[in-house]
Amino acid sequence: MKLIITKHYGGVLIACGLLAGQQYYNAFSLVGPLRKMIFKETFMKNFEESHKMVFNTPPSPFGYPDMGAGRYSRMLPYQEWYKFNVVQRIHGNSVEHLSHCIPLMMLCGLFYPKIVTSLGLCILAGREAYMSGYLKGGPDSPVRLAGGAAVLAPEIIMTGMLLGIGVWRGFFKRPLTKFGPIKRRNTSLIDQQKAKILKEEKYGIKLP
Repeated sequence: MKLIITKHYGGVLIACGLLAGQQYYNAFSLVGPLRKMIFKETFMKNFEESHKMVFNTPPSPFGYPDMGAGRYSRMLPYQEWYKFNVVQRIHGNSVEHLSHCIPLMMLCGLFYPKIVTSLGLCILAGREAYMSGYLKGGPDSPVRLAGGAAVLAPEIIMTGMLLGIGVWRGFFKRPLTKFGPIKRRNTSLIDQQKAKILKEEKYGIKLP
């Protein structure tokens, strides 16, 4: 049975695109500027001699590859170290979640596009709350915790959805369509329903 992708799947792709755009915006607006401000050229000169002894080149600008817990960061004043690790954690948490969140949305969205679009927008709002709470109140901020919950809950729901789809199709072998599970022996009915969906989408009408 062929899978029919309806126009509602566009909402899933938009939600995925917004999440990816949010990640890039945070990386370039938070982490990058702070890294440049903290790991200045004058600060990196403290490591020039040691770096040249080993690699025969000056250290990389802006503190790379230090991600907040390396040799360069240990030389920072506590306040600058803390601020850098906060934004680095926001960025890292986003990368950790998007690596499985977007595939979950794209797979589950094939079967339940409207539900997954709503869950994706919830994750988007949760990520904003997580970032805002972390920046203003630190790791114990209630806003950060609420944002984290708003991200985790939809991801857990979609994980359950994906497992359910796999079990339903893999063990019970009952194909899923827009109209729910259909028994395999009703192949003619399936074909009729597929043709009906295609006509409705092509002509923008609702057939009886």
